[in-house]
Amino acid sequence: MSHVQHLIESIFPKTERSCRRRVKRGAQDCPPKQERGAVIIEFAMLAPILLMVSLGIFQVSLLLFQQQALHSAAREGARIASLPTSSISDIESAASDAMLGVTFASQPTVTLTPDDGAPPCEDRATLPVTVDLATSTRLDIPFVSGRIVTLTSSATFRCEE
Repeated sequence: MSHVQHLIESIFPKTERSCRRRVKRGAQDCPPKQERGAVIIEFAMLAPILLMVSLGIFQVSLLLFQQQALHSAAREGARIASLPTSSISDIESAASDAMLGVTFASQPTVTLTPDDGAPPCEDRATLPVTVDLATSTRLDIPFVSGRIVTLTSSATFRCEE
């Protein structure tokens, strides 16, 4: 057998037809007939588990994407809140603008500290202002019941002068 032929046979496995021809000539590298269907049965048993793990990894990565978007929105809201002329509606719109394109199971809620109804940094130079965001989302992993996961994020900035 030439090196090229050996290379081709190592890349492309033998088919059942080529094995039948070779067994007649006494080749020993083809699987016996009773073992030929074992691979299909093993794959049929492992395919659901492989699918569940793959889709589970995908769902967890989406959850991490949503958590990162929530963190970015809290940071943006706190950045706007640290400005002396910002209002509560400015903070909420900045946080919601930072989450464009990300869907959650429930609308994120914005909590501002200090929450006295006045603009957060009015007459409070160099004091901290905190924006907290909370929402829930659904974690759907195949063959496992969907769970509701609560995502939270918080960001703190000092008020500017």
